[in-house]
Amino acid sequence: MRILHLNLEDKWYNLISSGEKKFEYREVKLHWTERLFKKNGKPKSFDVIKFTRANYIDPFFIDFLEIVGIEDFQGKPHYKIKLGGMRDPSELFPRQLTLDFEAKKRIKEATGVKEIDTGDEVQNLEVSN
Repeated sequence: MRILHLNLEDKWYNLISSGEKKFEYREVKLHWTERLFKKNGKPKSFDVIKFTRANYIDPFFIDFLEIVGIEDFQGKPHYKIKLGGMRDPSELFPRQLTLDFEAKKRIKEATGVKEIDTGDEVQNLEVSN
């Protein structure tokens, strides 16, 4: 599953999670071009977008529909991303256990594992039967 990870300020987080905001905008810069497009210029495909607040709490998932194009937003050109419906994380990751930052720290200390970080503040580990 391809997930686009995006952090939001509280204002935008609340508008998207309530369903009021149907599009997300990211400024046309090298960083976003590389994250959203392949080297041949075609859009990358994502299944869902994982939105988190700036402090990484309360993530939610929304279907990624498409990059609609470039539009002026707040006086600058931005990529316009059309958002789909909310997704239940238990449907997306039915056999995973989500660990918070403190839990990761305790696991590292108890097991001697040096690194279980994926670059995100939340780590998903498979649950075995």
